[in-house]
Amino acid sequence: MKLKRSPIYFALCSLLPSVGGAEMLEEIEVSALRDPTEYAQTQNKIERLDRNQLEETQATSVAQAISSKPNISISGGSRPLAQKVNIRGLSGTRVVQVIDGVRQNFNLEHRGSYFLPPSTLGQIEVVKGPSSALWGSGALGGVMAMRTLNAFDLLKNNEHWGVLVKQGYQSASSLSETQVAAYGANEKFDVLVQGFRNKSNNLRLGESLGELPYSGLTQQGGLLKAGWQINETNRLELNFRHTVNKQLAPANNEMAEPYTPIDFFDYVKKSRDTGGKVDYSEAGGTTDLAQQKIVDTGLSLRYLFNPESDWINSELTLYTNRTKETEQNQRTLANDETRYRTWGFNFRNSSEFERAAFIYGVDFYQDHAITLREKNNADACTGVNTSAANNGGIPVGCERFLGTAKYRPNPYNAKANVWGTYLLSHLKLAEQWTFSPALRFDHYKTSEVSSQSYQKSHLSPALTLSYQPTDWFDINVKYNEAFRAPSLQERYVSGNHFGYDRMLVTSFQSNPDLKPEVARNKEINFNFHWQNLWKAEDSLKISTALFQNDVKDFINLEVIKYNDEAKAIPEIFQYRNVQNARLRGVEFSTEYQTPSWSLYANYGMLRGKDRQTGEALENINADRIIVGGNYAVVADKFSVGGRLSHYFAQKRLPSKTTQEYPAYTLVALTATYAPKQGEWENLRVDFAIENLFDKAYTQAFSLTPSAGRNVKVSVAYQF
Repeated sequence: MKLKRSPIYFALCSLLPSVGGAEMLEEIEVSALRDPTEYAQTQNKIERLDRNQLEETQATSVAQAISSKPNISISGGSRPLAQKVNIRGLSGTRVVQVIDGVRQNFNLEHRGSYFLPPSTLGQIEVVKGPSSALWGSGALGGVMAMRTLNAFDLLKNNEHWGVLVKQGYQSASSLSETQVAAYGANEKFDVLVQGFRNKSNNLRLGESLGELPYSGLTQQGGLLKAGWQINETNRLELNFRHTVNKQLAPANNEMAEPYTPIDFFDYVKKSRDTGGKVDYSEAGGTTDLAQQKIVDTGLSLRYLFNPESDWINSELTLYTNRTKETEQNQRTLANDETRYRTWGFNFRNSSEFERAAFIYGVDFYQDHAITLREKNNADACTGVNTSAANNGGIPVGCERFLGTAKYRPNPYNAKANVWGTYLLSHLKLAEQWTFSPALRFDHYKTSEVSSQSYQKSHLSPALTLSYQPTDWFDINVKYNEAFRAPSLQERYVSGNHFGYDRMLVTSFQSNPDLKPEVARNKEINFNFHWQNLWKAEDSLKISTALFQNDVKDFINLEVIKYNDEAKAIPEIFQYRNVQNARLRGVEFSTEYQTPSWSLYANYGMLRGKDRQTGEALENINADRIIVGGNYAVVADKFSVGGRLSHYFAQKRLPSKTTQEYPAYTLVALTATYAPKQGEWENLRVDFAIENLFDKAYTQAFSLTPSAGRNVKVSVAYQF
């Protein structure tokens, strides 16, 4: 008979001393996998950051927090609101994002989708590789799961309530982070209420590069997390969060600075004056300055039923998410709005027996996207002298507008309904062998008020064979499939892409034949793990993974027609299935720990190519090696750490890419004062320096340079 533990038991494990707590963490469910069995820990490539690690690094975004793990990087540039996690070369809608067990489906070009600061989180998990068998559409690259803080993360031994006050500062952007939380728990109830406000200015870049213009950000919001342990069998949890993000930035958040139509025509004039050739394709790279605001709200109710039965360990979650993005173009004053609502439910049950375990469930969600794209016809040079023109060929009086605000995408009102059911099993073939097949069926249907509807079904299989000949070594061989249905934007975008009142007018054309992307991943993992190897309470872990992920029918925005008169000017854009990609990689990590110090290293190598043309893919992170260590100067009171990261030059570039990405090396230092007893036991001070030598660098395929030296400090006090 397996030992059953109630959810309140697992929560209380966080109150145990550090060594015992570390042992218990291995038994807690991996929420990114929806798998509460012990097999989840050994069969999957999981990267995890706990609250202590998050506080030590003081990352400015969720993507930055996890980016030191092998083959995980940041995409989207240096503005925190645009940053997305890149897992093995895939990001955005190709990675399932989960907060407190609930999918986050908001998607908008050149925006991120993580609107919570890392300081509000208790844990981050990343599962690498296709994971559609349990999560359905989108998990081509993997799953990114975040758990927000709860009362048990903050309560100390023998405490029933408390208050946390925390203030942080970072020099690179003059970032001020303020956090206040009140929390409490008894045998029946637990609750945490927290609020935060973060404000930053322009980001200072390395060496003499100056600042990244329009990179300041204001974030504020609050979270409520409550639990009711009805009895040993039943538990109810309520999660609510609300965040408001504001910034003045290029409409394309990934651009280094605004590049307006006026800038483009200045370039045209200069080229003509000097007799140079005009590259009209640059017109498609224009982006205006915009005042942007994103309001994100999430609400979920979770019921857990876990009786003393091998057959039943159930979880039912009801949820809704609402995200509203508004922006005003600072040149044309045109207003845009995107409203994205998701609601749904997840039901899961697991049955565990001596030689078999089964995880099965059903889920449903509906995405509803409404966009408003203001067409400001007043900017069409009305009432000005259109017979005269300035030196750039622009009618006098039109320099501000150029007729651009009337060439806008059409608004759309679209829905997607997705049903899924799945079964994952773990079968003990022999004492050393475990076979874990899984299968998921999804049916999705999309519709738009003024357009036709589409529907399709998909089967996603997965197979894992595990062999553990000793207690210190195991090997896993895996085959996983995943799919991603076309997003509502990819399916229904129409109208104009951009335009300039003359022949520079482009449009979108919808594609009724757009197919889902499908990934097929083959992987082998080798894991070594020893306890008490050379001395008491030491441990050594070594892990290696080799994988090949073949992705069919990549969806990309393509130019399908150029202007008849000026061949370099795009005229019609369309989302198409354009690539069959192959992603191959190697991951290696090792860590040696003792009670007082630790050393670690990891290496990630990734190769990506178009299987039809042989050309290198975009957004493939450069090879990277990281070495680091931590040392407890005074046990249970003061510790220091250091990390060296070397990024190799990224020379495998698509032919259209002209920018170079040379090698660079970064050094980071940390120090933490957090006594566990004595008169200062309620105080915690974290100090860190990122990019110690103020290196100027740009990550591979980023359009913006990264931060220079960044001195970070945070002070937290609990009472």
